[in-house]
Amino acid sequence: MINLHDQPGLAALLQDDETIEDLMKLSPEQILLRWVNYQLRQAGCERQITNLTSDIKDSVVYIHLINQIAPPEVGIKVNTNALHVSSDAQRGQTFEAEAEAKVRIIRWRPRPKPERRVKIESEATTEVRGRTKIW
Repeated sequence: MINLHDQPGLAALLQDDETIEDLMKLSPEQILLRWVNYQLRQAGCERQITNLTSDIKDSVVYIHLINQIAPPEVGIKVNTNALHVSSDAQRGQTFEAEAEAKVRIIRWRPRPKPERRVKIESEATTEVRGRTKIW
């Protein structure tokens, strides 16, 4: 269930003379539409959507949305060059490649080299065995 206690940012979705109770009566899809449109406005995009299928199939909304909500602490800016591609299919492919690259960067964490990993695992196993009683 969606609630303002867990998601206080939803209050930004209120329209003129609307109460929190009015907002909470909306379906999850209507709330998602409002959230996407709010994010698009925050990004300076004039485009707004009314349908979660047909209005996003050209990837333009995705590009603006992901650029807007990308975590700033990671320091990654989404390349919006795909917005200048005229073909919907090509724009989608260009954006998909960009999104996949960003996800890989965000998920990347320095990992120990294989020989160090074996040593760490061995030390952990020895420590666990030393503390575990077998009945």
